[in-house]
Amino acid sequence: MKKILAILLLPLFFLNNIQAAIIEKKYNVLEKKIINAPPIIEFFSFLCPHCYELEKIYNLNHYIKKHISHSVKIERYHVNFLGGKFGQALTQIWEISKMIGLDNKILIPLFKKIQDEKTITNFHTLKNEFLKLTLINEKELKFLWNCFVIKSIIYNQNIIQNTINLDHIPSILINGKYSIDNEKINYNSKKEFIKDYIHVIKFLLKKK
Repeated sequence: MKKILAILLLPLFFLNNIQAAIIEKKYNVLEKKIINAPPIIEFFSFLCPHCYELEKIYNLNHYIKKHISHSVKIERYHVNFLGGKFGQALTQIWEISKMIGLDNKILIPLFKKIQDEKTITNFHTLKNEFLKLTLINEKELKFLWNCFVIKSIIYNQNIIQNTINLDHIPSILINGKYSIDNEKINYNSKKEFIKDYIHVIKFLLKKK
């Protein structure tokens, strides 16, 4: 009986190994693991055309949240190595929007006005648009801008970026140890892209 069971399970064993081998080509192992990192970290920038494409066309973040357990914490970090001081201001604005729970409200509008309409080009135009979208006043924004918690979050985020030598976006970090190789994901169609991406994420979340 045990021999029969072993024979029946053999094809499944080989199939799993083949699938694992295929997935291994779609991620990289970091040289140094990030201790106490959230299970999923998404790095992006409002100045990155491909980041905008993933959000506008593929709606990747939506599907990650939809297909990954709600118990798995997902963080989205805006990198500040693009755009100089303007990029740093965008990072600050993004963290403020997360703190007040309006990150989803400003995401696409900021992408659109920065990359399509090009009406946000500096801190002044960014601030005006942010106040318009969030309906907070300048006094509240100034308080949040100087908030110690916001500065601490950005400081810790920069440590993670420097530790993994992050030099490209969009980038997704899993369990502080694995980064997905976007170029190896199936781009044949939106459906296949989402399916492949989610499959790799789920695989890496289980991997030690």
